[in-house]
This record gives sequence, C-alpha cells and structure tokens, in this order.
Amino acid sequence: MNIDFTHVMSERTDKQLADIVTIKRDEYQPEALLAAEKELEKRNLSAKEFYSDEEVEKIKGFTVTQIAELKLPWHYKILTVALPILIFTVYILLTRRLAISYFFRLAPLPLVLLAQYMIHRDIKARGYIRMAVDFKKWVVYTFYIYIAIVLMLAGLFYVLMMLDYKW
Repeated sequence: MNIDFTHVMSERTDKQLADIVTIKRDEYQPEALLAAEKELEKRNLSAKEFYSDEEVEKIKGFTVTQIAELKLPWHYKILTVALPILIFTVYILLTRRLAISYFFRLAPLPLVLLAQYMIHRDIKARGYIRMAVDFKKWVVYTFYIYIAIVLMLAGLFYVLMMLDYKW
C-alpha cells in the first residue's frame, strides 16, 4: 500500500502541518514528516510561526533530513563486529556437552544473519537511511574480517604442520 503523503499534507492546514513536524512528530512515518516539512516550505511557513524558538527546538530536535543523514556511531560498529562472536560463543557454551555434528555447530550462522537483517530493517524503517547503509557496510566488513581471521589461522596451522610441531 503506497500512500501519496504529498497530496495528504497539501490538504492540511498550516497549524496542522506545524503540529505534525513538532508536537506529533513521533506519530508519523518518516515519509509523512518529510512531506509535511516540504509542504511548510512550499507555503513559506515554519513551525516557529506557531511556537516559540525554544519550544520548536525542544520538541523538534532533528529534522527528518538530518535524521536520514546521521552516521552510525562507533560503538555500534564495534557491536556489529562483536555480535557474531558473542552469539557463536554463547551457542558453543550451551551445546558443548552435547554430541552434535559439525553441521549443527554452524546453526547460529543463519541466526546471526537474520538478526543483522532485522536490525538493518529496523534502522531503515525509523528513517535513519545513512545509518542503515553504514550498518550494512559494517556487516560486510565483519564478514571480510572473519574470513581473514580464518585464513590466517589456517595458514598458521599449515605452517605448524609443515614444521612438524608437536601438540
């Protein structure tokens, strides 16, 4: 279901538009907020005509376009890299005493991918477009980091085997 928010917002009064971009901002989808802000600009109005500067800054915070351009904070980048390790560690600790095949030891992999997909979808749905793109990049970087770690460990194991290292 695709809604034309531009048409819907063009039918609103000036005061209703000001309320949408300030007081009622949490009740609307990002696309609707963007359409309301554009309609206010088209009418050469701002929410400051209906509210004081302090009220607008306190209520509004960020505009939809500013929210869409926010970058992914560094601590979320670290969490993106550490999340798979955390999930695999917990899974291995829980299933360590069970005699399960190697195939089932990889069971958390789809869970990690599903969790990362759901996080990406939620970030994007909340209007953080650039943050969602950054998150997706860091998921790919994480994949490359883990491949590099596995290759380095395999190379180390190969070198130790060639040197006839006694375990």
